[in-house]
Amino acid sequence: MCATSAGLILGKEGPFVHIACCCGNIFSYLFPKYGRNEAKKREILSAAAAAGVSVAFGAPIGIQKKQTFIK
Repeated sequence: MCATSAGLILGKEGPFVHIACCCGNIFSYLFPKYGRNEAKKREILSAAAAAGVSVAFGAPIGIQKKQTFIK
């Protein structure tokens, strides 16, 4: 957020990935299973970074709608 407010050109992906990783880090500390295990915490942060990139590009996350065709 500081880089964006300073006028640095990061695109929209940088801040979204940063905010998603910050949220993932906070959520990992809420659950002791993930807060104490560095490998599990890395998995959470990787998933959060992927979610941040997909949000930046407007991709849906985990939603799959069944298409129905009416004849």
